[in-house]
Amino acid sequence: MRAQSPTQKFIPTSSITTRLISSPHSNIRDQRADSSVNSRVTKITTYQTRPKTTITTTTTYRPVIETRTVRLCTDKRCQGHEQHIEQLTYENQQLHQRIYELQQEIEQISICQRQHTNTYSTEMENIKKLYEESQINHQSEIQYLTQEINQYKTQFQHSDDQVKYLTQQLKKQSVNENLENQIALLTTEMERLNMIIIEKNNYIEQLTQKLNELDSELINKENIIENLENNSSKLRKQYQEACNQVVLIRSELDRQLETIQQQERNIFLLNQDKQAIEQYNFLLEQKEQQLQQLRGNIQLLEMKLQEQQTTIQAQYKEIDNLMLRLDSANQEVDYYQTESDEIQKCRSLLQSELEVSKLENSKLQEQITKLKQQSTDLNKTIDKLKSDLNQQLSSIQQDFNFELQSKNDELESNKSQYQLELNVISKKFQEENYSLRINNEDLQNELNQLNNVNQILQSTLDEKINEISNLKNQQSQLYSEYNTYKLKFQEENHKLKLEVEDALITTNQLQQKKNQLESTITELNLLINSLQQQITQQSNEINTLKYKSGEEYSTLRIQIEQLDQTNIQLQTIRSRLQKDYDEKLNELKELQDKFNLFKQTTQQQIKDLEKKIYEYEEKLSLLSSEIQRMLFQINQKNDLIQEQSILQDENQREIQSLKAQLQAIQLQAEDQQKRLEQQMNEALTQQREKLFRFESENLSFKSFIEEQNHVIESLSKQIDGMTGDLKYQQQLEEELSKKNSFLSKQLTEFQTENAENQFKVDHLLVENKALKQELEIRIDTESELKFKLDKLIEELAKKQQQINEFEQRIREYESNQSNEVVQFEEKITYYQNEVETWKKKFIVLNKDYHKTQEDLMMVQAEFDAFKQRGNATLVKESTSFEVRKSSLYKENIINTKSSQVSQSNQYIVRPLQDINI
Repeated sequence: MRAQSPTQKFIPTSSITTRLISSPHSNIRDQRADSSVNSRVTKITTYQTRPKTTITTTTTYRPVIETRTVRLCTDKRCQGHEQHIEQLTYENQQLHQRIYELQQEIEQISICQRQHTNTYSTEMENIKKLYEESQINHQSEIQYLTQEINQYKTQFQHSDDQVKYLTQQLKKQSVNENLENQIALLTTEMERLNMIIIEKNNYIEQLTQKLNELDSELINKENIIENLENNSSKLRKQYQEACNQVVLIRSELDRQLETIQQQERNIFLLNQDKQAIEQYNFLLEQKEQQLQQLRGNIQLLEMKLQEQQTTIQAQYKEIDNLMLRLDSANQEVDYYQTESDEIQKCRSLLQSELEVSKLENSKLQEQITKLKQQSTDLNKTIDKLKSDLNQQLSSIQQDFNFELQSKNDELESNKSQYQLELNVISKKFQEENYSLRINNEDLQNELNQLNNVNQILQSTLDEKINEISNLKNQQSQLYSEYNTYKLKFQEENHKLKLEVEDALITTNQLQQKKNQLESTITELNLLINSLQQQITQQSNEINTLKYKSGEEYSTLRIQIEQLDQTNIQLQTIRSRLQKDYDEKLNELKELQDKFNLFKQTTQQQIKDLEKKIYEYEEKLSLLSSEIQRMLFQINQKNDLIQEQSILQDENQREIQSLKAQLQAIQLQAEDQQKRLEQQMNEALTQQREKLFRFESENLSFKSFIEEQNHVIESLSKQIDGMTGDLKYQQQLEEELSKKNSFLSKQLTEFQTENAENQFKVDHLLVENKALKQELEIRIDTESELKFKLDKLIEELAKKQQQINEFEQRIREYESNQSNEVVQFEEKITYYQNEVETWKKKFIVLNKDYHKTQEDLMMVQAEFDAFKQRGNATLVKESTSFEVRKSSLYKENIINTKSSQVSQSNQYIVRPLQDINI
């Protein structure tokens, strides 16, 4: 059973009427569910079934006094709490569902990221493979070019050997000049012989003419040799230039391995012209089919481009919808800003109320300090009284009545003051408790509102995150489609380039060998040009698509930045609201701490008052014991007085006996007797006065004791009432503490839930930031890859241009080289023909020379025979001369045969050796 409050003794609980309360702050407090609002007038209904208390609250506005009926809820779980718990469970379920949905979305995003990473990894692996294959091809090209360079070196060395051989031949022809000198000597000798042989003179003149012709021919040969030397110097210069060009072209020829390999293949194909022509016709048919396929692919690409344009238009529409949503979100943000301004106003009002409560607390603390001073003063006076009682017992008895009366008056006045102060304190405590409860309810309402606002913001954030994720997915899909199309275009371009190169090579080879296929080649060139134009158009379209996609990407990036800014603004608003919420929680904690401190101080004051009351009771018990001791002393004194009276009677008897005994000595002892009588009379008067004093003191003590007993009874009654009030207040405080503990538990639960939700939200925000960073990193990597791909495409285009230039140069070089080879072959054939003609002439001359030599020998034989007729010695000489001549003739014949055999492969016949005459 609940203890009844002292107000229930005077106010019946069943007949509490409703009041209309006007308060300046009712527009904040009238949002409660148990009050019906009508323009700052609240109507508080009452229930007659349960006990209620009326609490008067004084606000800072003194003319306005609020009286409220408070319904004290004894149930541990009322309907409001259960509904609140159900709402919290429903919200927790919604939060769990939302977290589950977010986890699913995160898993989907992670799957998409893995797919993107796999695609990127495959693309990078393909690129690496292409790069490795290109390196392998370059190495093979370099090896092939080195082989060809070695072949060219061998060819040039062979040409150098030929030049050296020609120089040797020229040197040998210089030897022929010596032969001419010898021939001149022979002519002189022949002239001398002509003096001897007159008959053969004509023949010798013919020989001389022939020799002159030979001289002229030799002069022509020398001129030809000089021309050959000039040509050889030119060829050397050209060879040096060709070497320089080879050195320059080595770096360029490294990139032209494929063309050279294809040339070798085509050289092999030139040996099989018919098969190559049939294969070429077959290839033409395949190319026509490929062209048809390309046309079909182009039509499909046009269809896909139209679909992409429709999708882009749909994306533009979605972007417009997003812009509308952003406008609505901005409006919501403005609305939330207005609400935050209102919350700040409410916060300012709450701060003003807090300041008022602080002022009241300061006043209460001043009153408490005053009470403490009074208690210290009382303790001092009690100490003084104890010292006075210990020092002067005799003087205290007279002054004790006055002091006790004054103390009783002071105690009564202090007691009345204490009662008034306790009533005021209890009223203020109740008012503050009620105001704190109202503030708690208002803060709970504000917390609910803030939670609702937070939920709305979370829902909007989730929606925007979903929209952003959808946009990113669409963007990734578009980018993946764009990459696939780009790869297809690149593959087709590569195939077309290879086909174009093959066609060019085949056309060049066929143009060199067979001019009949020129018409077909021109048609192919036209087709290739048309294909190149289509490729250029497609590349232009791709560039336009790239530009459009870049613009769309930039617009999407701008929109994402705007959304990030809105998210940042929402986060700032949320942080502000969170700060306000934290500040309010801190203020609540401060208020709770102040309430607890005030409660502790009031409990300590109550305990101090109880201690003081106990001390006063002890003091009263001590006083009662002292009074009893004084009464005991008075009784002892009365007994002494009775004993003294008995002693006086005995003394009188003794005196009478002494009178009888001392009648004889009366004369002697009259003086002494008179003295003794005077002394006894004085002692009796003193004793009588003492007795009268003791009796008056006894009466006064009895009256004082009776008065003190009445005072003690009244104090005990007041103490009983105060103890009942204190017990009732303790019960109220316990109930309030239970409610506060329950509310604090709920607050802690809400705070923990809010902290968990906030932790989850922060975790999700961190994950969102991480995902954004990953997206930005991937976007950067994609942009870098795009940039690298563009660079590679540009480099490929440059390389293709360089390849085309090098092909043109190679063609020019080959044409020049073929022309030079043709010229060189023509020169060689010309020189070979000349050598053969000179060889024939030389053979004829040699035959004529041998004939003339034979004739000379015959003439010499005749001359010797003619001399032998005149002188025998001359005959001997002629015989020796004849033998010598015959040996020479044989040697000449053998030498001519050996020279013809050894120099038949070198196309030039050596001249005759020296003739020793």
